[in-house]
Amino acid sequence: GLLDEGIEIKDWAPTSTRVGNPEEGLAQADLVITGRYRTADRHHLAMEPSGAIARWHSDALEVWTSTQWVYGVRAALAQAFGVPPAKVTVRAPFVGGGFGAKGSTWPHELLAAAAARTLGRPVRIVLPRSQTFATTGHQPRTVQEVTLAARRDGTLTAIRHRSWSAAAM
Repeated sequence: GLLDEGIEIKDWAPTSTRVGNPEEGLAQADLVITGRYRTADRHHLAMEPSGAIARWHSDALEVWTSTQWVYGVRAALAQAFGVPPAKVTVRAPFVGGGFGAKGSTWPHELLAAAAARTLGRPVRIVLPRSQTFATTGHQPRTVQEVTLAARRDGTLTAIRHRSWSAAAM
């Protein structure tokens, strides 16, 4: 697991949420149980391929893609191409299976838009299944540690949940 392999874990943003005092609750408990649970790396691969069609109308971009994050794709494309978000239309009439793999902006959407702008005509990119492993993200392995503390009468005195992952999810 992440913690057993000597991997250095760095936080780049505040990650602690605390209500009450877990250390005090642990000290007041008659019984403390801790469990550690792991998930493996997983690729979100739907049956249908990932693809995008991009077309420029003067300085406005229109993209058809299968996404669970229409406004995020729009914002990313606007920033990448230096146009206001109001000049970018993202159409996602069908998502099919996403399972998280369609929850971000991926290279094929950016490449289709760049190629369409360069060529002055619509461009369609459909990824072969082998390329979806490398270009549409994955869910990294995680370690979840849950600690429950209680008195003999069953009253919980503390609940602590720690989570580690190789990347933001």
